[in-house]
Amino acid sequence: MIILKENKRFTVIELLIVISIIGILSTMLLPSLSKARMSALVSLCKSNERQLVFATMNYADDYQDILPTYNKLTA
Repeated sequence: MIILKENKRFTVIELLIVISIIGILSTMLLPSLSKARMSALVSLCKSNERQLVFATMNYADDYQDILPTYNKLTA
């Protein structure tokens, strides 16, 4: 029994098809990635705002309900 080895290589057309499919899939994926990035930025902003409110409330608790002020001359 003789087993012949076949040279199985990709042709140029097959490689171009694979590259084009990868390109199409990546263009479909990019909008969802930008939406996820925007969602992460929104949640980060909300978290920072929450921390600022907590810090302001703690300051007001310590200083007889007086809120902190911002003086442009001393800052």
